[in-house]
Amino acid sequence: MKYSCLISFFLFLTTSCHNSSEPILSPKHVSERFLTAYFLPDFEQIVSSCQSGSVLKLDMERNAQTFSGYRSEIQDKIRKDLTAYHFRIEQVVLNRAKDSAFVSYLIMAPEAPDGIASRLTLVKDEHEWKVSKLL
Repeated sequence: MKYSCLISFFLFLTTSCHNSSEPILSPKHVSERFLTAYFLPDFEQIVSSCQSGSVLKLDMERNAQTFSGYRSEIQDKIRKDLTAYHFRIEQVVLNRAKDSAFVSYLIMAPEAPDGIASRLTLVKDEHEWKVSKLL
């Protein structure tokens, strides 16, 4: 009896201390997921990683429609060409006051072996980190 009360108290304590407003995935993880999908391309994952109502999300939805309209041979060629591109996240800077994050990354490409510097901006969107800008 004493043991079950102790377990119940522990479970209550751990569940009540969990802050449900905290994002499940870190900005780095969301960035990695977004960029991996971007270079596949996996438009379903790309769009789901974008901030609701953002210009980026609208652009990615349009790109998805355009891509789906291509013949399968063209889609396969694009996918094959994209396998030559990779990314490496260099830095993640959190701005807790504005619930935003800035992610610097390099695009490793055959024509740029030293990498092309790029950035993402992420914001909290209903307690989850979402990509809002691709710079």
